[in-house]
Amino acid sequence: EISECRAAASAEQASVPTIVISWQYRVDGEEAWRAVEESSDGGVVEPLDRAASPAIVRFNPFTFESSSVHHLRATAAYSYSLPETSNLWPEVFFIVNVLPKEPPSAILTGPSKAPHSCDWSLDASASSDPAAAPGEAVQLAYRWLCSPGCDAVVADQTEPILNVAAYALETGTYSFTVEVSRSGSDASGTGTATLEVAVIEGATLPVTVQPAAWASLPGGARITAQASSIPIAATVTGSTSCPLDTSSAFSWVLFKEETGGAVAKLETAAVVADGGLK
Repeated sequence: EISECRAAASAEQASVPTIVISWQYRVDGEEAWRAVEESSDGGVVEPLDRAASPAIVRFNPFTFESSSVHHLRATAAYSYSLPETSNLWPEVFFIVNVLPKEPPSAILTGPSKAPHSCDWSLDASASSDPAAAPGEAVQLAYRWLCSPGCDAVVADQTEPILNVAAYALETGTYSFTVEVSRSGSDASGTGTATLEVAVIEGATLPVTVQPAAWASLPGGARITAQASSIPIAATVTGSTSCPLDTSSAFSWVLFKEETGGAVAKLETAAVVADGGLK
């Protein structure tokens, strides 16, 4: 009796129709539909998770070109449906508008104060291209601006590092801006970053505080109370005009922004690295 019940249940399951979902794809302006795994140029548009859920297609990053339009169509049919009845199968259409490339992310670090009598520099080499595919060679172009009255310092400067010679600027506060764009034929979008530097009298070495890369992203550095560490580096670079004292030490003070009060203080020894102190 048990075996007869099992046979009856198997027969009942076999009679339940299976719904088959198929996906088609075409570039905007084309008429012919293709299977989603086949692109218009004969290449492969490979979806993810088809085995896990045939009703959902997910595509790898950079599958579609920026500023392009694509059409997707999902068709549902029973497994026993005849191909000649395909015009009666229910369909759902999707239009995918791929956004233009994001502009390069400009990241600028340098000292907030620099001695009038010392060489110092600003560094934009950590800038990046968020629209670059993995493994793609990134070529960025740099343009430097300075105000007030300091155009001569940045004239014709196109490298990611801007070197400012001793006595090149009078004492005062200057605003430096770097514009980062894609070089070559794809020069879409420009990222900018600005830093104010106070040029002062005295022989104090210029100190650059560089937080982790994520601290320079939109929204700034936000961490949880459970964070075990906050990677922040301070660098002092010497020059012939202001040589380094390798016996120097760093004194860190953490301030609360709302009140301006000191929260913590830490003394750390300086380490000679990459031609400077860290």
